[in-house]
Amino acid sequence: MIIDGRQRGVLKVLESLVTTLGWLYIVVFLTQIILSLLLWYFNLSFIVNELVIFPHILDTIKVFAITLFIAGCSFMILYLWGKYNIRKYGGLNRRQFPPKVEVQDISRYFGVQPEQIESFQREKWIELKKTIV
Repeated sequence: MIIDGRQRGVLKVLESLVTTLGWLYIVVFLTQIILSLLLWYFNLSFIVNELVIFPHILDTIKVFAITLFIAGCSFMILYLWGKYNIRKYGGLNRRQFPPKVEVQDISRYFGVQPEQIESFQREKWIELKKTIV
């Protein structure tokens, strides 16, 4: 769990279960992709001989249909998960950006003249005789 707030036990267990199932789905999906690529690379001639020849064309169609079904289910799960997140957390950018700081604020904080701050901002190389902090 990323956020561990004050939640009821049932809600905490439910969120933990959903989080675990989500990560399990991602791990299985990535494992399937990696294994498929490895098996495809090492058994290319077997795939060509067994799936593409005409007597086994129905098996090939079944494999493609199952693959498309799994891909469609995966897409729907990810799409619904995204819709759930948008509905629960909103589509807003919730980052808090710091307010702009004026030269007068910086000079007041460090106790130096505003002209000196402006010269510091213009210069590429600043050498201080004494630390201002």
